[in-house]
Amino acid sequence: MSAPIDLAPAPPLSLVVLALCTGSDDPDRWWPTRRASRTKHRTYAARVCAGCPVRRACLEYALAAGHEFGVWGGLSEHDRRGLQRRPR
Repeated sequence: MSAPIDLAPAPPLSLVVLALCTGSDDPDRWWPTRRASRTKHRTYAARVCAGCPVRRACLEYALAAGHEFGVWGGLSEHDRRGLQRRPR
């Protein structure tokens, strides 16, 4: 099964260049497609993102761009939906 297509705009070059996930050899860690692997990969991604210099900017970008899939700024799509529902 292929990953869903996300039509949100591409991230700024500064995120791509500085992000610790850039160059990852396993895209499933950032866009897990099988239910059984989601928890394992989200845990891995959250650990990598925790030390990333652009984690906050990455999360803000994903929220503003409306990314529906994948791990952005250490949060899964489920986690981001929870943030978006909270009153500010």
